[in-house]
Amino acid sequence: MKTSSSIPNKSMLTSLMTVLMTLCNVLYISYAIPARKLRALLPEFLKLATLEEDTAFLSIVVLQSTKVHLNSLPFARFNYNQLNIRTYIIDPVTGYHGVYFLRSGVTSRFISLATRTLGVPWQHINLEVQVTHDSKNLRSYAAAGKWQEKYNFTAVELATPSRKLKSFADVKSAVDYIVRPLIGFFGDRERVGRFNIWHQDIMPQIWQLQQIDFPLLSELGIIEEVTKPHSVFFLAQADFSIYMPPTFINRKRG
Repeated sequence: MKTSSSIPNKSMLTSLMTVLMTLCNVLYISYAIPARKLRALLPEFLKLATLEEDTAFLSIVVLQSTKVHLNSLPFARFNYNQLNIRTYIIDPVTGYHGVYFLRSGVTSRFISLATRTLGVPWQHINLEVQVTHDSKNLRSYAAAGKWQEKYNFTAVELATPSRKLKSFADVKSAVDYIVRPLIGFFGDRERVGRFNIWHQDIMPQIWQLQQIDFPLLSELGIIEEVTKPHSVFFLAQADFSIYMPPTFINRKRG
């Protein structure tokens, strides 16, 4: 797997239309799935990023986007919550590891409308996120809302998290695969949008899923047991930049 370390960095991309933000309370719930099941959800011309020959990953990512603004309009700022269902692919342009968004929803009607004008299919959803501390100062995460149907899930911080995750040599390798890709994709079987991302060097914590009820995920029909993810990562805060507008890759016709 080629990581994104050689993708143009933040300073090289500042001339593009840039969306800046600080992400807070980011939760990654990831599942190891037979690759054949995920391939059926992707455009045929995209290559799934696999491990151990026939294992691929799907992640639910919940986050709070704060201070969202265009580089050219620093005083017009927005806050909203976001929920993504995503998998991981090989970028057909560079060969690097990237993220393909199967579904994305945001709580801002304005942001949903604005992104759709750029061809980015972000749906408007309901989502509330709350992070609290217990008597031992360990944090817990609760997310609830409605995306077609009502959903909710909770996760907790671990006092002694594991130092190894199945399918990966170490935790850093898992983070590189699940959290750190710097290329994003969205679209359908005919046309796929591609955009670059920058974020500071990040290392999330390993948490544990307590409960999940997410009908939209179950409707995909590719996860047998949603209560048993491969891993759960939590990231308290990080600065992100998204370089717009996206470029589009059309399916090659013979």
